[in-house]
Amino acid sequence: MSHAETIEVAYQNSRSELLKYATAITGDRQQAEDILQDAWLRCTAAAVSEQIREPIRFLFRVVRNLALDYRRRRTYEKRYINVEVDDRVIDNARAYEASPEDAAISTQEIRMLMTALSELDHRTRMAVEMHRFENAKLREIAQTLGVSLTMAHNLVAEGLRHCRNHLRRAD
Repeated sequence: MSHAETIEVAYQNSRSELLKYATAITGDRQQAEDILQDAWLRCTAAAVSEQIREPIRFLFRVVRNLALDYRRRRTYEKRYINVEVDDRVIDNARAYEASPEDAAISTQEIRMLMTALSELDHRTRMAVEMHRFENAKLREIAQTLGVSLTMAHNLVAEGLRHCRNHLRRAD
C-alpha cells in the first residue's frame, strides 16, 4: 500500500471524528468541513513525498492546526474588522423575496458599497472582492495578487474598513 493510500484509508476511517474535532475547535460545522478538505489536500501532498508513520495522529494534528488558525483569524477579524455591516449589506442584497422597502434599502446600500469600492486602488478592490464576493481565502488572494499573506490580509482589512466607514457616513 502506498503512502497516499495509507493516508486515504486513515482519513476515511476517521472522517467523522475529525469533523467533530474540527467543529469543536471552530464552533462552525461548515468551516470544519472546509478545514477537513484542506487537511486532506495537505496530508495527501505530504504523503507523496514522505512516509507518514502515524497517519491518524498526523491527520488530527493538521486538522487541529488549521482549525486553530481559523479561530485565531476569526478572532482577529472580529476585533479589528467590523464584519457585521458588510454581512448586513450582502445579506440584504441576497434576499430572495424582499419587501419593496427592503429592496429599495438594499439597492441604495449596494450603490453606496459600489461607490466605496470604486474609491479603492485596484489591488485593494480586487482583494476585497475576492474575499467577500468570491469567498477566496487569504492565501489565494496573496497568490493571485503576487503579495505576501500579511499584505493580502492588510489589503482586505483596509478595503473593508474603507467600505464600512463609507456606509457609516451615509447613515
